[in-house]
Amino acid sequence: MSENDDLRIAASIKAIPIGKSARYRREVTADLIKLYAEVSGDFHRLHVDEDYAKSTPYERRIAHGSLLVGFMSTASTALSEVIEEETGCANVSLGYDRLRFIAPVFVDDVIDTDISVTELLPDRGRALCAVTCKNQAGEVVAVAQHLMRFI
Repeated sequence: MSENDDLRIAASIKAIPIGKSARYRREVTADLIKLYAEVSGDFHRLHVDEDYAKSTPYERRIAHGSLLVGFMSTASTALSEVIEEETGCANVSLGYDRLRFIAPVFVDDVIDTDISVTELLPDRGRALCAVTCKNQAGEVVAVAQHLMRFI
């Protein structure tokens, strides 16, 4: 990138308000878990075998943790689209840090995934975002820090 690109990106990042946010809501159905198992190749019995899951401390099937990372990515895309529309500056994901699965997600849970800008790094062309997934009871089930790179 040229120096002009770097200056344009830095100016765009500075225009993003701390706290800018987006949300993605999705119900975790049995069909979604099955489809994710097929796509990912992860057929751990805790995800796909109800009888097996009943014999575990969870007592029922749980969703794949990485499915929640997909929800995080979708929320990030929603935020990215708003930021690009407002600033004219696109971004890509550099990844997730401090990713933790706090509590299990069960079939028929409804997950709200919220992402919000927490820190701007205009000289590096980046922004940090907090990501939280909560179930319908408001319990935190997953958290992460997302790093965006502006292009």
